[in-house]
Amino acid sequence: MQKNSKKFPFDYSLYLKEIYFEEIQALIIWYSKFNLTKMSVSITCLAVAHCPNLTTLSLSIYSLYLVPFSINEGWTLPHLQNLSLPLHFDNSISSTLSRIVHNLESISVEDLGYAFFNFAKQELLALPHPGLQKLIQSPHQLKAIIVMGIITKMSSLFKLLESQSNSLESIVLEDIYLYPDDLITESLKFHQLTSICVKKSYISKEGLKSIIDADLPKLQHLKFENTGLYESDWILLQNKYLNQVVHSGNLF
Repeated sequence: MQKNSKKFPFDYSLYLKEIYFEEIQALIIWYSKFNLTKMSVSITCLAVAHCPNLTTLSLSIYSLYLVPFSINEGWTLPHLQNLSLPLHFDNSISSTLSRIVHNLESISVEDLGYAFFNFAKQELLALPHPGLQKLIQSPHQLKAIIVMGIITKMSSLFKLLESQSNSLESIVLEDIYLYPDDLITESLKFHQLTSICVKKSYISKEGLKSIIDADLPKLQHLKFENTGLYESDWILLQNKYLNQVVHSGNLF
């Protein structure tokens, strides 16, 4: 008589396509009643290492404490399209991802409040960190980027994304602080950009100069939700993007 095989009839790892660290952590907390962060990290890393068909990986966390994620260069993620990262991750993680991920279509980055904490000291958060810059500018056809909770300049963001100007279609900025622009961006052209959305943010006077100056031939939607604008900037935006701009907020 043959011994019973303990091997599963099919490989579950080949069918897992989405991993959200927050959901894994929440599930462990629900069942254990303790915040077992190390266990959550271990489960996530094992899944990333052994699930080659992943299309979505979210490592975002709502915690003030650093989480010891470790990305191995031996891992292969050929199908990964959507990636979410907290900005305070070690640069080595983003740098490693830039070498093993080449088909990203969407990147989401959030600072989780660190930038606004530093703002009290008048410190300008430099975006990007070196590792993040490598990741965003590595070879792939990026279509969308979401940036949350930072202090920066629109010109800095445009310069960061310039290498993806032939594929980028959407930019979403949420809970950000935009300083006045002081860089010349007239030469910047985003050939495929159709949508820019700014939510729950503060924009300094002339903080939108780069959007006004840049060449955005396919822009269809320029939305400001719960975001105050200076009247002078609003007038310039309307003059250039007559039918594309939508604003729900206050004029200063």
